[in-house]
Amino acid sequence: MKFKIITVIILLILLVVFALQNADIVHIKLWFWSVQIPGVLLILVSVSAGIIIGMISLSIGSKKSGRAPEPEPEKSDKKDSSVNNFFE
Repeated sequence: MKFKIITVIILLILLVVFALQNADIVHIKLWFWSVQIPGVLLILVSVSAGIIIGMISLSIGSKKSGRAPEPEPEKSDKKDSSVNNFFE
């Protein structure tokens, strides 16, 4: 579990650094619609939309299969070196 939290924190830091370094105004055109917004805003809105869409699709997928998400297994004091426990 600590590995997941550390990975998420590192990815969020990289996202913020990337967004802040691309703060220039971006011109967006879509058919007859045109807008100019800061690149930071575009990056953060795009990532947020992707996360929301991913969460919704996972939610719909678990409902269609008719099963609830699996609960996390209880941890034991034993150290297991299997690949399955690498990401916990």
